[in-house]
Amino acid sequence: MRHLSLYFVVILLFACRYSNSKRFSAISKLPDFEIVSMLDTLGHVWPDKLPAACPIIFMYFDPECDHCQEETKQIVKHAADLAGTKIFMIAHTSYSSLVKFYQEFGLRKMQNLVVGNDTDMSFYRCFVPSAVPFIAIYNKKKELVKIYLGQTDIASIIRSTRDL
Repeated sequence: MRHLSLYFVVILLFACRYSNSKRFSAISKLPDFEIVSMLDTLGHVWPDKLPAACPIIFMYFDPECDHCQEETKQIVKHAADLAGTKIFMIAHTSYSSLVKFYQEFGLRKMQNLVVGNDTDMSFYRCFVPSAVPFIAIYNKKKELVKIYLGQTDIASIIRSTRDL
């Protein structure tokens, strides 16, 4: 019985590792997903169709999450350090929640930032974020550089976008 339990644990660990590596492989190049940018004139955005001009930050968030709000404050505070980066803040929430969040944090003044809704959950299905804020950083070649789970030091995020 003891050997059977050990065998089961080994198989479970292998399956989890295989699942994670398969998921990482799927997002190592910028995958195809859709963002509905309801707060500006962009409408529907497919990030994988964007020209490869600069690093890209995707932040999956919940407008009600304290850690997401704190991360957003830091992004706004360090807007100049992130000026050469395209930032997409993505949530799966109501239009009114997004508008309130957008206005409350003064996101309109950041020209390189798009706030959008994951209406069909395509971002969520691609990345399967296990915590918010979830941050994925891609370089100019649309290759995954770094993933952060939970609130992250803004200096780390800025460093991850440098020289990409």
